Amino acid sequence: MRTMSNPYLIIFTVFFELLIINNAKADLDLNWQQSNNFWGILTQIEHGTGTLESANQLLNQTYGKPEGAEAGLFYRPTTNNYEGLELRELRVDMVGYAISSNPILPTIYAWGGYGPQATIGGKFLEVYGGIYQARRVQAVSTEIIDRRLLENYQVNFWGLGFHDQFEFNDLISNIPIQLEIKTRHTQFTTSTNENNWYHRWKINILSDFTKVTPEFLPNINGFLILGPQPSPSFESQGLIWDYLWKVDPFSDLWSMVGIGFRIELKKTLGAYVQTGLFAGYLGAELGIQPLPRFKVNIKTYELETSSAFQAQGIRFWGAEAGIEF
Repeated sequence: MRTMSNPYLIIFTVFFELLIINNAKADLDLNWQQSNNFWGILTQIEHGTGTLESANQLLNQTYGKPEGAEAGLFYRPTTNNYEGLELRELRVDMVGYAISSNPILPTIYAWGGYGPQATIGGKFLEVYGGIYQARRVQAVSTEIIDRRLLENYQVNFWGLGFHDQFEFNDLISNIPIQLEIKTRHTQFTTSTNENNWYHRWKINILSDFTKVTPEFLPNINGFLILGPQPSPSFESQGLIWDYLWKVDPFSDLWSMVGIGFRIELKKTLGAYVQTGLFAGYLGAELGIQPLPRFKVNIKTYELETSSAFQAQGIRFWGAEAGIEF
């Protein structure tokens, strides 16, 4: 894939490098996540199937069981003062996704693309946008046997996000509680004349139990997340996933509830453990900071890609490394 053939990506990369040089306080993170068999699926699609047996094998592997992967490079300034619109994030992502559906005439949908995304934010508002160069396959089972159906096209998107935060200190036995509300509303347009808006929201309630636990114990936080795909990894997901999954802002009740806790061992290399049930799926993350400005974590979580409870989940396994400069 020749990523530098896109002039938009060249401009973004130059801008990215200039910001790194001129901003002394920022985080630079590299994130990777994938499902169990995404690359095997991608290889089959890329090379074609050719026979009924191989076509059926491909459809069976992806029927109702989505496969996906994402790699991203993130640049996040850490000097935001929220007094005006400021750069919040620049990122470049490569994303892949595949699933088949329809029991009567199986149809496979596969998508792979890359592109930049930028977010500018203020105290209550975020504005973001991006562009993806992509290839996709959308074909019924009989077409898969006859020919390859890779289609080149482009996805553009922009949107608005709203957020607010509230602090409560005296509600439950002096346990500090933080309430955060976020929404995002994104328009996607493509070179194939698609034009759609997708909306999502998130309510995050965080409780800090440090004040009511003995000093020799680690810091413990509990959290409750409400909203579609209620996972702590919400922030690291590229906006393109809203387009691929056609996120429903009001899905089944239990698919919009996540609960978990986080244990921080600050005296042990900044280590932490985070786990919980998110839309009924188990998720976990383990992180460590071996050097003062360097951090790494490994994680696994599952996201529901339909509007039903635990009907069409996709489990990601991933890792992230970041440096502060």
